[in-house]
Amino acid sequence: MIIVDAAACCQLGIEFILKNGSEDPADYPEAGTEVCVAGEFQLYDEDGETYCHLVSSDILE
Repeated sequence: MIIVDAAACCQLGIEFILKNGSEDPADYPEAGTEVCVAGEFQLYDEDGETYCHLVSSDILE
């Protein structure tokens, strides 16, 4: 998912993991689709770096 700021100058990518744990691309929106996602924001460490993602996520209509 790409988050665009109000000035449209600084995009931020954030991973989201569906509540059902699906990794099937058919369960995710197509690239470029505007969506609203709700989930639990978590930080995690990987290779000495801290990242964030949304877990237990739902795609809202």
